[in-house]
Amino acid sequence: MAGMSFGQTTTIDFETLDDGYTASATEGTSGSSTDIFNRTNPNIGGNSTFIWAAEDLSLSNPSLTLDQIDVTGSTFFTFSFDLLTPNSEDWDTTDELLITYSLDGGSSQNLLWVQSNEDGDAFNAPAAIDLDFDGTGDDGRDLPAITDGSGAGVGSDFATFSTQSIPLSSNSTLDITLQFNNLTSAAEGIYIDNIVIEESTSSIPDLIVDGDAGWRMLSFPISGGAADDISDDTAIQGVSGGDNTGATSNFQTYDDSGAFETPTNVSTAIGNGYGFIAYFYNNSDAGSSVLPVTLDATGTQPGSDVDVDLNTTVTESSSYFTLVGNPFASNFDLSSITATGGSIQNNVAFWNDGAGSYVSKDRTSSYIASSWQGFWVETTSASVTQITFPTTGKSTSANSGAYFTKENPDNADIEFTLSSESSFDEAIKLSFRSYAELGMDRADASKLVPLVSEYATMAFVGEYQNEEKLKSVESLPVDLEEAITIPLRPTLVGVSGEFTFSWNGLEELSNKMSFTLHDYETGSNIDMSEVDSYVFMAEANTASKSNSVLLPVVAESESNDAENRFGITITPNTSVGIDDELDSPTKFALDQNYPNPFNPTTNIQYSVGEAGPVTITVYNVMGQKVAELLNTTKSAGSYQVSWNATGQASGIYYYRLSAPGQVLTRQMTLIK
Repeated sequence: MAGMSFGQTTTIDFETLDDGYTASATEGTSGSSTDIFNRTNPNIGGNSTFIWAAEDLSLSNPSLTLDQIDVTGSTFFTFSFDLLTPNSEDWDTTDELLITYSLDGGSSQNLLWVQSNEDGDAFNAPAAIDLDFDGTGDDGRDLPAITDGSGAGVGSDFATFSTQSIPLSSNSTLDITLQFNNLTSAAEGIYIDNIVIEESTSSIPDLIVDGDAGWRMLSFPISGGAADDISDDTAIQGVSGGDNTGATSNFQTYDDSGAFETPTNVSTAIGNGYGFIAYFYNNSDAGSSVLPVTLDATGTQPGSDVDVDLNTTVTESSSYFTLVGNPFASNFDLSSITATGGSIQNNVAFWNDGAGSYVSKDRTSSYIASSWQGFWVETTSASVTQITFPTTGKSTSANSGAYFTKENPDNADIEFTLSSESSFDEAIKLSFRSYAELGMDRADASKLVPLVSEYATMAFVGEYQNEEKLKSVESLPVDLEEAITIPLRPTLVGVSGEFTFSWNGLEELSNKMSFTLHDYETGSNIDMSEVDSYVFMAEANTASKSNSVLLPVVAESESNDAENRFGITITPNTSVGIDDELDSPTKFALDQNYPNPFNPTTNIQYSVGEAGPVTITVYNVMGQKVAELLNTTKSAGSYQVSWNATGQASGIYYYRLSAPGQVLTRQMTLIK
């Protein structure tokens, strides 16, 4: 479609097809657009205009290209379209609509993807927008469907989907390709209308906020950004100078003060590089707007490196958190962030309101954050006082590219989800790194409390500085020497019923270790390599929370009787048995207790390399000594001691082997 005017908006409504459109099929067959794609008028949802349909396709994987769009002089473009599927419950894992773009005939880059939302199945799932380009439609982004699957209108209507502004760098032409793969039946077809390509000369890209009402975690891509920079686009309530000042604030920061705060005034700058959360109401009351809304900001982006002071005074579960964000108008490579006084954790946390869950991503794997994007950074040391966003980190790469970025070949991740009919948690990950340590290292990440009043989450349970710590990311050494068990705790706030705990990524570690999931309540033990999910029933352990009160940042025990219902035992394939260990040359060593979890008795194998005093003591998660199993002199050799925990409460305990100049500690779990 050559000759699009600079700075204008062009709408393609498929009333007619002109010479500006080209189409081809993957097997090399080509022809006019009408030879490959049908134009129909099904009167869907009262929409009586001609609608371009792709259904019952006679050619394999056809594509439609909008080519040679003139973008000379523009600095950004936005792509949006109306989309509907005849029956969105009939998509298979191989069905997809992949929309890509290229500039000046260069390489293709992802723009928008429609995939099957597998929902734990391999076929006949809803079609959904795949915003993170991981190959599966995102939960909560299901497309509207015609309920009878016939193609006749029965009241459903189109949904509009838009991209964020895509930067242009003195480019002159833009090509956009819509590639349809494996849509072989009417039920797997797609209806499209009103493609809109809009160019912009603003140096600050707009941000489209869509979906349902809820919190968004954002940052300003301009210097001196304040709430009033978006108050013309959405209601800012509960802030002096904004709308409905008597209401609870829907605009909050969490800077180096270490607490959620409301700005003094809508004109109060939050500080370059800091993030904020804003609640979008999706209605027209009290100055609000129905979603989607477009946020725009007038100003200039920072022209130099941005330094951000971190919270070093207030801890949440022994960690320091600060809400920061990309301070620039372009995408930004988070691996370029530097820290003063030490290191921040590798994983940063993004809020995904569409899924109602935090998402942890490893920033060291060249994660590309878009403009307007806010996120949490975490550090375990108060000596880390500042981070810097260097201008050299500004990137023209697509913001979703990091999901496919190659990591260190020694690294591997197992990602989990916990889902029910009304909840979804994807901030659950086992992260295997060559530098990781048992306990707390820079790849671990704390579990954050969702920004909703009802939720169901799963967290790994660990210990840091003698305090119990709930984690969304549990980092472990790639080369484990002995079997360990990691406790898992579900937290159910206002949500009960059937839950599905799913996982993927085990195949990368199958040659190194095996994984067993334990449900201590039912006594089930699941070989995780044989299945990819586990279904269980559970009741809420806490009532719903108020929507008007901001929740604590870091997840803690939600009730006095919180229990670690689950555990994952990780067994390295190179580990040796107890008999082999007893026969091997002696050294100073402390084995994992067996059985673990246990009730009420467990055995502990240990070895000492030379004669001398030896003690074995047991501590609870608060660091209090609860038992002394051994305090004597031992000759070099291998030994076993037992602990009867009758009278002790269920939970995590630590047992410590001490000898002159040597200390080893391990964790065990008592389940009654």
